[in-house]
Amino acid sequence: TRAELLQLLPRAGAPPPFRDYEGFLAFAELLVELGLADDLMRLWWDVRPHPRLGTLEIRAPDQPTRLADTAALAGLCHALVVAAHPAAACADRGLYAQNRWAAARFGAQAGLIHPETRELTTPQELLGGLDGLDQAGEQLAIGRSDGLRALRERLVALTYDQL
Repeated sequence: TRAELLQLLPRAGAPPPFRDYEGFLAFAELLVELGLADDLMRLWWDVRPHPRLGTLEIRAPDQPTRLADTAALAGLCHALVVAAHPAAACADRGLYAQNRWAAARFGAQAGLIHPETRELTTPQELLGGLDGLDQAGEQLAIGRSDGLRALRERLVALTYDQL
């Protein structure tokens, strides 16, 4: 419900297409300079860069109470970012709005328009096409079997290409 109420705000939902990060920053800084926003963080889009942290924020439901569900949500967000290659064309905002509404209204039973095939599909079928979801499951398995320290050491090693 909160996401749908935020849609009433002028800087909510899907962000406008920007050519690059500098384009986003110029837009955000213009709003601040004109007094329309008091801070760069007054953009409530479904996804936005975080200028101070150098991260990408994705609007998501509140954190689930189970750690496994939180980890799965984080893995899904990571896979979505990986799938959104920088060279990809901007998504069709009409399809985005329709799918966003259908997902909010019908959840896992929603009929979603596939962005490439333009056919009606299920959330499960769309998830099946994402790379990176297996990695989240692998990390959970390592954490459960070998402990969080072993998982942390593995992630550090992967970060520095030591594996």
